[in-house]
Amino acid sequence: MRLLLLTIALCALAGCPAAHPVSDSMAAAPPSQVHGKPVVLRSQDSAAKPPKLATTTFAVEGMTCADCSSAINAEVIKLKGVTTVAADYKRGQAVVQYDPAKVTSAQIIAAINSLKYKASVKPAT
Repeated sequence: MRLLLLTIALCALAGCPAAHPVSDSMAAAPPSQVHGKPVVLRSQDSAAKPPKLATTTFAVEGMTCADCSSAINAEVIKLKGVTTVAADYKRGQAVVQYDPAKVTSAQIIAAINSLKYKASVKPAT
């Protein structure tokens, strides 16, 4: 309920013209987006720290089209700890942001290779 009221207050401050009726279903499940913008939820525990994320670029051989990129994106995002994936067949690479405490670069490479592509960590330039 507090989150809903906070959402309504933020909308009012932003000059939002939308009506926000309070219902049991809205109070039970916090919204993931407000007017197309993501809502970031944080733990109320002040001791909770956000994970340190790593971003690694992987060279990927064998991608030939946008469907190849989509397949890699769909497979890698399934890994626990992966937050974003951006495979690009034109560049022959996939940029992955992840929590190294939950998933390793070797596991990401294995996920890409399971689709019959050849992945490796791209050297920094």
